[in-house]
Amino acid sequence: GERSQEIAMLRLLSLFDRAADFECLRALCSAPTIAGLTEGTLLPDGEQWNRTLQRLETLRLVSRETGLLDPKAITRDYFAGDVRAALPEAWRQANFRVFEFLINTWKVQPRDDLTGVDLLVRTVRHGCEAGRHQRALEDIYKPLLRRGDKAWIIHNVGAVEADLAALLNFIDVRGHLKPAR
Repeated sequence: GERSQEIAMLRLLSLFDRAADFECLRALCSAPTIAGLTEGTLLPDGEQWNRTLQRLETLRLVSRETGLLDPKAITRDYFAGDVRAALPEAWRQANFRVFEFLINTWKVQPRDDLTGVDLLVRTVRHGCEAGRHQRALEDIYKPLLRRGDKAWIIHNVGAVEADLAALLNFIDVRGHLKPAR
């Protein structure tokens, strides 16, 4: 029913550590379905999607800005923990799908500014959440954010915090490096 659509939407939004854009959500909801996560999920921009979103906005669980959906942090964290624990394979598959989508977005329109850095940091995060730490490191972090040994993200863009945010994806909560896969 309606409640299950609201929960499904909150589960999808929990994959993102910030506001999710409609393009990422469209990619996430595209075929093939991800068992337990996207099957039976409404496609963004449909009438029922908008009604579900409106209910979540009325409950103040999600806010909508131009092209972005942003759940409250506590709501996002709760559903992220729920999906990670109950559907670990779906969590990895969904994050990998977003990772691939963001890589392709970068390839179509590479940017050497803060917007481009933000996209690459999000790409690293989704790659690591998908369990693809080595790929995120070798394909995104080293060549595109660091530009080899040039520390491009720091010296050319001045995005020290973004560099640290990207690096944190490679470290587990106990401070150990996550295994490369």
